[in-house]
Amino acid sequence: MISKEIRKGLRGLFKDSSGLMAVIGFLILAFYVVVAIFAPFISPYNPTQPSGPSLLPPTISHIMGTDNLGYDIFSRLVWGTRMAFAIALIATAIAAVVGIPVGLLVGYIGGKIDRVVTMIMDSIYAFPGLILAIAIAAMLGPGLLNIAFSIAVVYIPTYYRVIRSQVSTVKSELYVDGARAIGARTSIIIGSYVFPNVLPSTIVIFSMNLADSIMTEAGLSFLGLGIAPPTPDWGYDLAKGQQFILNNDWWMVLFPGLAIITIVLGFSMFAEGLDEYFNPNIGEKR
Repeated sequence: MISKEIRKGLRGLFKDSSGLMAVIGFLILAFYVVVAIFAPFISPYNPTQPSGPSLLPPTISHIMGTDNLGYDIFSRLVWGTRMAFAIALIATAIAAVVGIPVGLLVGYIGGKIDRVVTMIMDSIYAFPGLILAIAIAAMLGPGLLNIAFSIAVVYIPTYYRVIRSQVSTVKSELYVDGARAIGARTSIIIGSYVFPNVLPSTIVIFSMNLADSIMTEAGLSFLGLGIAPPTPDWGYDLAKGQQFILNNDWWMVLFPGLAIITIVLGFSMFAEGLDEYFNPNIGEKR
């Protein structure tokens, strides 16, 4: 039996479009998570070995066709889900681990440190994200961790700016003044009083950055700066497929492109729904 509290929460979740949007996004992401976890059982062929004639259109044995080297596109799509999640999660985690603590400390302390760090972060933020990621990836070279680090640098200022702004507001609240009055240490105030009140913002940013990270990684791979072939990668497969689009070999571009669009849509809808749930005033203003 479902408890009254759970039923009430579910009814509240579906009352507005934000809850529905979050649920739809969650279902899309859950689908891709299942695909990534069970890739060895879902994939019918080895994604890095030829499994049929080259440039074979979709058939019963190859439901998404094959590429110019005879690789099964469906198998590469399934295994590419793992690579997309791995890079996005690592990159976003690195950005959060760096950006959140710095934003908390600088936002709480303020003063000259605040001005200097903010200037540095704004300088990084001023660069177009993809161009900055391209520059760093070109210096570091291919590899999962190198690509993840290249993407993480782009999103560190995002965490910093949002967290710092939130902390600047929260630190003037009465409960924070009360904690100072009883002699609580700065680390206790930040960890127990400030951070819990800015946590919802970090969850929303994390979801949004996962979507952006997948797009950025696909862009790097499309330009030849991502994971080295023949490792399954949606961006690389998309770049390879566009060379044959004029020959009407549409399946090489269609399926990797749809995968990128749908997973990014899932993250975006989930993040947008969370944002409106945690900040209901935003939805009212719209």
